[in-house]
Amino acid sequence: MRKSSLVSSRVKRNLKGSRSIATVDKNLIKKMVRKCIRLLHKKEYELDLPKDATDNALYRLSIVDKNVNGATYASWNIIQINLSYWQHCKGYPHYEREYASYDSDPTIGGVTVNSLEEALWVTVAHEVSHHIQFRYCPRIKRFKHTYSKPHGDCFKAIYRYLRRDLVNPILKGEA
Repeated sequence: MRKSSLVSSRVKRNLKGSRSIATVDKNLIKKMVRKCIRLLHKKEYELDLPKDATDNALYRLSIVDKNVNGATYASWNIIQINLSYWQHCKGYPHYEREYASYDSDPTIGGVTVNSLEEALWVTVAHEVSHHIQFRYCPRIKRFKHTYSKPHGDCFKAIYRYLRRDLVNPILKGEA
């Protein structure tokens, strides 16, 4: 995997004193979002995403470098990835926790990451799952009654597709 400037972008400052994010870092995160959405287009997942789902996600993507308290989150109209999110500032390797209800799940639970890039794969997949959940799943029959719970069955199904078939193989060095 190509090395990026993620660590160095976190310490750069522009003239106004706020942190700037290197283009290579933005492009890396955009690439992660593209790969996640491309995978979710597979017919076997039966999500029936529109052809413009990738463009829509990239349009709604916000990459920030706020502070350790700044949130990383997603909904139907935004995907925000914060490079200074507390889980990205622990040093490496470290155990990337998930929510307690599924942290011990062997596929979608917490995982040891060895770099900021690996941590971002987990974060991007998590937030893309929320975006797909809230933007497209209200119209999918099997998710009609479960899509609204933030870490419920709908979210877990989408996140499982991404972790099992994309992110976990990357973390294991198999991709």
